[in-house]
Amino acid sequence: MATTDFRAATLINIAVVVPVLVALLNWPLLAAEIPHVAAGNGTMPKFFGRESARGVPAASIVFDQAENRMHTIKAILVATIGG
Repeated sequence: MATTDFRAATLINIAVVVPVLVALLNWPLLAAEIPHVAAGNGTMPKFFGRESARGVPAASIVFDQAENRMHTIKAILVATIGG
């Protein structure tokens, strides 16, 4: 009985962890594509619409990652210094 419970628990854990990991891996791509598409219709600056030679919206990805780093640093400072 204990082996069956352990197997069921393991299966449920995998069923929860895999979608979370997929979502975390896809988030930067989605967050970078939104400004890229918005630049195509004129809502965002044209800078975000640039693509690399392989068709990757590199400018949007770099901007998104830089913004994420700034928010992380801000959260760390607030947690350590207070705010």
